[in-house]
Amino acid sequence: MYRVLSILLTLLLLASLFACGKAEPGATTTGQPEIIEPYDIADGKTYESLAAPAQGYDEVVQRFREITQGSEGLLYAECVLYDMDGDGQPELLVTLCPHAVAGGHWFVYTMQAGKARFVADFSGNQAALYTCDEGGIYRVWGPTGSGGHEEVYKITKQGNTLAQTTVIAWRPIGDGDYYEPPDGAYIEAVDIAQFALD
Repeated sequence: MYRVLSILLTLLLLASLFACGKAEPGATTTGQPEIIEPYDIADGKTYESLAAPAQGYDEVVQRFREITQGSEGLLYAECVLYDMDGDGQPELLVTLCPHAVAGGHWFVYTMQAGKARFVADFSGNQAALYTCDEGGIYRVWGPTGSGGHEEVYKITKQGNTLAQTTVIAWRPIGDGDYYEPPDGAYIEAVDIAQFALD
């Protein structure tokens, strides 16, 4: 009897641990946005040069072109202009990617007092970006090694930083049925070699 009781208690404990560790499929969360901490995909010196103020977006684009050209084909970059905070001034988003990785790391810049200023960066590794009518962007993460699930985050620009809120903590992927936000459109980035500012 004691043995059966101890097995049942162990199973109950394990079930409660698993329930706390993973949200139900499709579950949403409404927590407070968390400030995104910088992530140094490049060496410190390169990161500092990318984060330094520039005369304009064209100078930022040129910095990334030089990095990719100097990487001997190991890195590539893509860009897109998108107004993240709805103020009428589009931000420049540039992703720096190792060729072996689907999606890379995103660097976000904004114009302030006539200069291009680095805001923050976030991981886009194996993620798709979508527009958001309420401002910000959706980042849908679902790598092939994820066990067949996706996570959805909303990234917003808050002053001179970025914040991330979990929209869906865990969602199963069924037969290629990837999540698309109902109020968002896929953000198509352009290879930096072909990118031109209007």
